[in-house]
Amino acid sequence: MKKFFKFPSFRFLAGGAANTLITYIIYLILLQFISYKLSYTVTYIAGIVIGYLINAIWVFQSRPSKKTAIIYPFVYLTQYLLGIGLLIVLVDYLSMDERFAPILVILVTLPLMYLMTRLLFQNANRHAYTNN
Repeated sequence: MKKFFKFPSFRFLAGGAANTLITYIIYLILLQFISYKLSYTVTYIAGIVIGYLINAIWVFQSRPSKKTAIIYPFVYLTQYLLGIGLLIVLVDYLSMDERFAPILVILVTLPLMYLMTRLLFQNANRHAYTNN
């Protein structure tokens, strides 16, 4: 198992799984008090903060910086817009249970997020080494 952690793609999946589990629990708790759309939004913001730290430090082994911290939410804005749109379609138009719809949203958007996040931190690492 340890050999798998050498690959950023595996670390991305493992870190994403931890982040997803944490934020899904938050989502289920929030559903008791607010709508699924607002629950998804609040949870998504929490996931950005957690995800940034996991991806910068552990997945792509990059030093967190102001530049990547500023750009990172914009990368996830793309995923958010796709995700909330898909969530609305699944719940409002296809009558999928609002507790389980986010799981399908994650499965659909995951490959895009890996590619965009990898690009962000690879560029940050490249610039860090050329500036030294």
